[in-house]
Amino acid sequence: MPLPSDLKSSDSWTSFKGNNQRTGTSSSAFLRKPTFKTMIKLGPILSSPVSDNESVYVGTITGRIYRIEISSSLIKWHINTSSQIVSTPSIYKGRLIVGTFSNWVGDAAVDNGHSNVCAFDVQDASEIWKFKLQKGVFSSICSIHDGIHIFGCLDGKIYALNNDGDVRWQFTTGSEVWSSPSSDGNRIFVGSDDCMLYALDLDGNMIWKTELNGKIRSSSPCLSNDNDDDCDDLGFPSVYIGTQSGNLYRINKDNGAILWSAHLGSPLLSSPSKIQKHILVGTSDGHLHCVRSTNGSSIWKYKTAGKIWSSPLLTRGLKVFVGSLDSHIYYLDILSGQLLWKFPTMDMIDSSPCLAGGMLFVGSRDGYLYFFDQGD
Repeated sequence: MPLPSDLKSSDSWTSFKGNNQRTGTSSSAFLRKPTFKTMIKLGPILSSPVSDNESVYVGTITGRIYRIEISSSLIKWHINTSSQIVSTPSIYKGRLIVGTFSNWVGDAAVDNGHSNVCAFDVQDASEIWKFKLQKGVFSSICSIHDGIHIFGCLDGKIYALNNDGDVRWQFTTGSEVWSSPSSDGNRIFVGSDDCMLYALDLDGNMIWKTELNGKIRSSSPCLSNDNDDDCDDLGFPSVYIGTQSGNLYRINKDNGAILWSAHLGSPLLSSPSKIQKHILVGTSDGHLHCVRSTNGSSIWKYKTAGKIWSSPLLTRGLKVFVGSLDSHIYYLDILSGQLLWKFPTMDMIDSSPCLAGGMLFVGSRDGYLYFFDQGD
């Protein structure tokens, strides 16, 4: 069946949550309920898939990276990095930039070995460069316009590498950095286990830092744009971020002032996503929350049977996809919170969904990457 014209071109998903602002919003409307197409055995997946519309790329905790052609569902190549991959790669000008975590054992980090951030050619999988670290990289790569690749590390630092793999700068926080950086092109935003949210300029200089209640673990900053409609309400482009204490925050992007906070009752390891005046985020008590960007008040919440560590993917048609540790993929209406569809995998889903080329991709700890297209 031919895909609608709006799904043919610009809905690539080249980094964690789809873009450097980490909004989690696709340009695709995804007009109908998903239909299962196929599943490919790759190895247990915690990292999230990314795509350039032609191929989907995903890493596994067995240390392998795969490129799979979307049209044929065939594996084009795979790489064995010999180190576990829990970070989500970025695709940047024909390169796949990915962090590894050689210290990952089961569900925990242990203190041995070293980790890397590597760049590979997307065409032939050849390694272009490798940057070694003493601690693991859980943080997903943020590649910005000048060929700067930014990530956090469990050594407590935020790194910026040039496109040749050399250190451009590094910034030291007060604790481990699990959170993935976001960027508006002029500034970088990243959280740390020291309970601080940092705003840095492109040279790694601190613009501001704001102390929050709780560690900022795997929740990553979601940015609004200066022309977003939420700016009409409070007048400020904003950062949305969650903490392990269960709080969701809206913060002034320019000066770090807290505009509001909402206690959602359980740790936030999911990253918030934004569309129009809706903020969606999962919590460790199994709820998917939808709150108002204007004041943090609840619009609805939906209970799954497992923790939600996956980050929501939002569509232009005001629908949301999210995975749960109850092994299911969920698809809900954003305006009403109504469940429209769910799909069972065979193990927990930490990985966040990817939508590109008119296809939905979801990885699971069961070792499979699942492919869905639109139903009739």
